[in-house]
Amino acid sequence: MLPGKFLVSILAAAVMLSGCDGGTPASGLIETSPGTGSGVDFQPPEKIRTSLAVNFDQVSGTVNVNSRSFQMQRDGEQFIATIPNVPANSEVSIDLLFNEMLIDGRILNLARTESRTFSIGSSDDTVNISEEEFIYDFDDDNDQISNIAERNDNTDPFTPENAGTRTITVEFTLPLRIQDPGITDVTTLIADMPRRTSPGTFVQASALLSTLNTIDIDVRLTQPVPQEEDDDIIIARAVTQVEPGTQNRVIQLSDSDFDFSLDNDNDGISNIDELQSGTNPFIAE
Repeated sequence: MLPGKFLVSILAAAVMLSGCDGGTPASGLIETSPGTGSGVDFQPPEKIRTSLAVNFDQVSGTVNVNSRSFQMQRDGEQFIATIPNVPANSEVSIDLLFNEMLIDGRILNLARTESRTFSIGSSDDTVNISEEEFIYDFDDDNDQISNIAERNDNTDPFTPENAGTRTITVEFTLPLRIQDPGITDVTTLIADMPRRTSPGTFVQASALLSTLNTIDIDVRLTQPVPQEEDDDIIIARAVTQVEPGTQNRVIQLSDSDFDFSLDNDNDGISNIDELQSGTNPFIAE
């Protein structure tokens, strides 16, 4: 297999695009047998997968086949959809779209491919869709900076940069109540978008944002729940706002800014107290 290629194998019988482990594109099938459908299975292009700012867990994909759109369902790191029958000895147009759902529910388009037409016969065929074919020209605020570039630069993709910008920085040291900093995960939302966060006990995150907007800051500290496989729980939050203005701002949070009273199961015992005593914060005591 050639590195950096999406390979689509076309067979006489619905559509499958595949991505193998590590994000290297792999082979797949378009089948035209009556009454069957096949899964579309692929990963986003490298520019999305390797972005430190894009929340990969909120990335979704759409495949368009002959102008029909099919939304992918997430399966781990793969995206899967079922495509109805595609006739043999016909032409098939395929294009891909990737987007990210932001924390406030807005959809931000990140990458696409132009529609390409492929001729399908009655025997196997292979089509290459390369990484280079992905286009990153979505620009919701029309400021000549693409959406994905703004995500990577920590700027606001919905506010033109020529409106004026300022840097908002959040700094804090993990609160003393955190018994094991090594297992505490930090999510820093600035203007409703996750921002790159420095690792370690001292935490720092920054964003370049419009001077015109009120900026919401939401810092969430989470830890895994031993009794619940693959489940994390918020043990503390610090929520604040920065009013519109032209000056860069550094927001320094102290231990008292964090709310440790979160109680998911409403049993009167906080999430962090339950974790530290060995009980399950999802189940009322």
